[in-house]
Amino acid sequence: MITYSPRQIEEACQGRLSMNVESRISRLFIDSRSVYEASEGLFFALKGSRHDGHQFLRQLFERGVSNFVVEEGKIPSDLKERANWIEVPDVLKALQDVAAYHRRQFTIPVLAITGSNGKTIVKEWITQMTGNDIFVARSPRSYNSQVGVPLSLWQLNAQSEIGIFEAGISQPGEMERLENIIRPGMGLFTTLGQAHQENFSSLEEKLKEKLVLFKNVATIFYGADQPLVDETIRRCYPEKQLLSWGRSDGVTLQLLEETDLDDHKKLTLKYGDTTFLFGNTFYRQSECGKIFFPSPCFFYTGDILPMLSPKGQHH
Repeated sequence: MITYSPRQIEEACQGRLSMNVESRISRLFIDSRSVYEASEGLFFALKGSRHDGHQFLRQLFERGVSNFVVEEGKIPSDLKERANWIEVPDVLKALQDVAAYHRRQFTIPVLAITGSNGKTIVKEWITQMTGNDIFVARSPRSYNSQVGVPLSLWQLNAQSEIGIFEAGISQPGEMERLENIIRPGMGLFTTLGQAHQENFSSLEEKLKEKLVLFKNVATIFYGADQPLVDETIRRCYPEKQLLSWGRSDGVTLQLLEETDLDDHKKLTLKYGDTTFLFGNTFYRQSECGKIFFPSPCFFYTGDILPMLSPKGQHH
């Protein structure tokens, strides 16, 4: 387990540390209800529309937490010299900065997944396809927000060989911060839909915001059946390796035919000059089937697996 000193955390988030007790930090907390093994925990007092983490500082101190990140001027006077306090202007940014610092300690391959739908199921299926011989660090459940991504990246540890993380946005300007935390070497785009459209003037504006996640990757996997997605990715990233799937000619992995059987679908796929069959029960059951079925197929044809291998060159 990787641990950090309060001084390292202070430097990572550019805060101001009041150091009062010796401590090491291995866990991040944002919810007072989820605190465990508190002695090595660091609590970020996030403020939201309904809750303010600063209201729980005394309760957490009594439960054994001794490291806190708080807004400037929010240290309880009676606890000021009894715990370690890091004061910052913006607690959420501090959380993101600490996660970004942790991410920089690793040079393993990292795949980032974004899109309007299907991110979680794609992530889980790719994780399964890597097998039991590779240790995968990945987003828990659907942790893909401005808070969820930093907590996801904290999953990286000394045993991690691959990282697979989701990133979602709800308004302009958010993806830049997530890209800086995840620092992916590969990207996968699922599909473009209407989710969170209320904060964007057009689908194209939202798509371009999502694609910021891929600005430093070497390879992008995406579905090419949505013309706007295909055209925008090709226009924005002509220099990158683009591996696409879909029904149209010219994609990397082409779906030629899908046949309903008793309990599953049979897919006829073409990769290069090779045509093969792929049977998949999960594909039939999922509403997101057309989004995520290519992921294991890329494994099958060998496009993702060599790059996700710890011996790969994409870091």
